[in-house]
Amino acid sequence: MTQILIVDDDLIFRELLRETIEMIGIRTMSVSSCEEALPIIQETPPDLILLDLQLPGMSGLELIEYLRAHDTYRGIKIVVVTGSTSAKSSAQVQLADRFYVKPVSIQQLIKQIRQLLML
Repeated sequence: MTQILIVDDDLIFRELLRETIEMIGIRTMSVSSCEEALPIIQETPPDLILLDLQLPGMSGLELIEYLRAHDTYRGIKIVVVTGSTSAKSSAQVQLADRFYVKPVSIQQLIKQIRQLLML
């Protein structure tokens, strides 16, 4: 079964994404930090990660860099959803599959998720 991991420290946004994605039949997990995400990714790699960049502790950019540096995780699709417009030009963000700046259209995001996962 397809699984998406949501990594965002904004609880309301994280729950909105989780509920919307689960309504279309995709299983989700959600966490508020990269430190919480890493053990989940290592144990059961998700098909796609919705990732904020500005997080406490390890940043979303550092997580992207880590995932792309390991063959085991290179196939995971990464969709950045962030409030940071300045990060779009960074090398790590360019390793993501998609980049969105908040506020984002949830319908557009769902459309991109379906395309990336070929659903």
